[in-house]
Amino acid sequence: MKLKKSGKIITVLVATAALIASLANDNKKSK
Repeated sequence: MKLKKSGKIITVLVATAALIASLANDNKKSK
């Protein structure tokens, strides 16, 4: 159970990081 929960948190963090990275790339392209 503990492992499953931490795995879910890691997945959320990775997804958030990917979203932020893609937004940063969009901002660079706009400029």
